[in-house]
Amino acid sequence: MRIVFAGTPEAAVPTLAAVNERAEVSAVITRADAP
Repeated sequence: MRIVFAGTPEAAVPTLAAVNERAEVSAVITRADAP
């Protein structure tokens, strides 16, 4: 399964790491930190 993951960088890192162990992460969508 290929996955596109979207999340706030700091909060999403543990979830992204877990998903990446079990599936193919094809893309990650984030946005720049607000000033």
